[in-house]
Amino acid sequence: MIDLHSHILPFIDDGAPNMAVSLEMAGQYVANGFRRVVATPHVQPEDIGDQWAQSLKSRVAEMNRSLRDGSIPLVISAGMEIAIAPELPERLDAGLLLPLADSRYVLIETPFERLPVGWEHIFFQIAGRGYRVLLGHPERCTQLARNHTLFERLIDIGVYFQVNWGSFTGFYGRLALKTARLLAHKGYIHCLATDSHDRSDRSADVVGKAIPDIEALIGAANLDLLSKGNPSRVFADQPMEPMSSPPALRNVKRRWKRWLFRQS
Repeated sequence: MIDLHSHILPFIDDGAPNMAVSLEMAGQYVANGFRRVVATPHVQPEDIGDQWAQSLKSRVAEMNRSLRDGSIPLVISAGMEIAIAPELPERLDAGLLLPLADSRYVLIETPFERLPVGWEHIFFQIAGRGYRVLLGHPERCTQLARNHTLFERLIDIGVYFQVNWGSFTGFYGRLALKTARLLAHKGYIHCLATDSHDRSDRSADVVGKAIPDIEALIGAANLDLLSKGNPSRVFADQPMEPMSSPPALRNVKRRWKRWLFRQS
């Protein structure tokens, strides 16, 4: 599997505090079936410095050396989890912000309360520059969770959705769980990610806990698409594919049709 959203790099944000923890997190990734991870530290576009992107790439190279030295079969690629801000498009132009794994996919952090005024204009500007928006954990945004029409609006303008594995276990609360299941039923999820920050509560171990419920909800083929197929397409810089109609949703439609037939 491939993880497109991780805070595995040490000494940067609220993720791994040191290399020892980073290596433990890497071991957890391998134990849970991952072979590639994109390191995506938090970034505020307005605060980014001229050397930040190059420094991040150097840290990724150092991490990969440590993984090889420790015989841990995991490869780290560079990326960023970027906050929505008016400066974002021009910072992309200047090469100060890193897309995921040298692709044209930009991981945008969804605010937890509400999208900022002007978000559509920002996303259109990003797309106009040839990039693709991958929205991180939209199920955790209260505004979106309470106004589902915004999901359709985002899908219509070409935004991709990354949902956290942990949202399906209830780790982020009942509203995030309910919204993640809604997105699954609608077929609106494009990839799953751990959003791992540590070796305990927010680690790759969440995958083993989440897989049975997710597979029962969307089926094995969709689970494979969201955990392997579409993340691979990001690395290949290809468009991600939509989910097929989940089995649970097909069963609901069948029961509805049978009920209509009995009424006629």
